[in-house]
Amino acid sequence: MGFSQTESTERHSNSTRTISITSGKGGVGKSTIVVNLAKILHKRGYRVLILDGDLGMANVDIMLNVRAKKNIYDLISGESQLQEILVEVDDGLTLIPGGSGLYDLQNLSVFERQFLLDQVSGLGKKYDYMLIDTSPGIDNNVLYLNAAAQEICVVINPDPSSFADSYALIKVLNQRCRENRFSIVCNQVR
Repeated sequence: MGFSQTESTERHSNSTRTISITSGKGGVGKSTIVVNLAKILHKRGYRVLILDGDLGMANVDIMLNVRAKKNIYDLISGESQLQEILVEVDDGLTLIPGGSGLYDLQNLSVFERQFLLDQVSGLGKKYDYMLIDTSPGIDNNVLYLNAAAQEICVVINPDPSSFADSYALIKVLNQRCRENRFSIVCNQVR
C-alpha cells in the first residue's frame, strides 16, 4: 500500500481508489489506521472520503473531532439525501458517518446495502480515495463492504485470536465473495 512519487503527482484522477480497512477481531486499530491514512493522503493533496462502515457502532467522527448531525441510518431510512449526511472535516476530507448505537444498521438487507453503495458511487469522481472502515468479523455488511472495495487491507495485531479471526475473515471472503487479494497490516507490533 505504498505511494510512489508518480502516484503522488497524479492528483484528481478519473476514478476513486477504494480501500477497505477490515479485521476479523475488534480492537486491532482499524479506525485509527483509517483516520491516519486519510490525514496523510489529504496532506499530500488527495481528496479523501471516509465511509464509516462500522454500521451501528461507528466512531470515526469522534476520532476526527467532528459532530455528525445525521448518519447512514438517515440515508437508508429515506429521511435524508447523501449530501445532507456528509461531514466536511476539512477541505478535501469528507466523512460519511455510520452512526453509533443504531441496532437496525447491523442487519441491512441486500437492497439497503446496494442502495448505500449506489448512493456513494453517485458521488462520481469527486474523490481520489475512499477509505472504508468496516466492522470487525464476518457478518453480511462486512463481507459486502469488503467485496465492493478495490483493495482489502486486513489489520492484525500480535494477539493469537486476531490471527485466527483474520484468517477466518480472509477465508470467508475468498469462499463467498471470490476475493483472493489481500494486504495485511501488522499493528501494535514491537
